[in-house]
Amino acid sequence: MTRQTVRTQPALRGADFRRQNKVWVGWRRRHAGADGDGAEPAAAEVETPASDASPLAPQLAADLERTERAVNQAEAMIERQRDAVYELRRNGVPTTEAEQSLRALQKTLFEHRKVLATLQHRRRRELATSVS
Repeated sequence: MTRQTVRTQPALRGADFRRQNKVWVGWRRRHAGADGDGAEPAAAEVETPASDASPLAPQLAADLERTERAVNQAEAMIERQRDAVYELRRNGVPTTEAEQSLRALQKTLFEHRKVLATLQHRRRRELATSVS
């Protein structure tokens, strides 16, 4: 009698893991160079020339910079939390609290991105009116 090896499903990592847990938030956009897939960088990662900042109100420029920094920090925190959830799941440890924390971080990132979009819209509107 021969012994058959039972294949278990490997630990979910990558797109399947993110799809199953609904944690896919622009990974391809942030890691454009890593895959060579040619994806565009995130809007917060594109540097604006210094000449664009001169006609802006100082408060708006400071708010934009602060919000961009908050978005970048939140994205980094989410990546670390995803890795923590993956490690916990791989080691067979319950992940409910880690996943709740991840969802809270994602909601916060979503709110930061809304504020960033609002500030960028205000900046575009001010630049358009200053050119006219």
